[in-house]
Amino acid sequence: MTKQETQNKRVTALVAILAILILAVVTFYSSAKELTEKEKFILANTEITCEVLKDPSLTVNLEKSKNISKEIFKKYKFPIEDNEAMLLLLDRYETDAEVLESVQAKLEEECIIE
Repeated sequence: MTKQETQNKRVTALVAILAILILAVVTFYSSAKELTEKEKFILANTEITCEVLKDPSLTVNLEKSKNISKEIFKKYKFPIEDNEAMLLLLDRYETDAEVLESVQAKLEEECIIE
């Protein structure tokens, strides 16, 4: 086998492997369950609360706290620039017992404070 044929076989194998990986990724993401608004709210609030527990100065440094909160809510695709929508979201879930219990449980499981 010539050097060119060996190289062609390697390229063909690499292309096949990449195609399989791309197919696997597309299949995974297309079958992945989309989180509900409530689930995303729980995850976002868990992260925000964990950040405050890790850095208590965030309770007095409101600007930094606000920026961290915005970034976390943005990560979960909440409309952070729409104050009215965010207030409605807060009203919807701030007294929801399931949300509060879920955040507490996730904090106990996932928030590591050193």
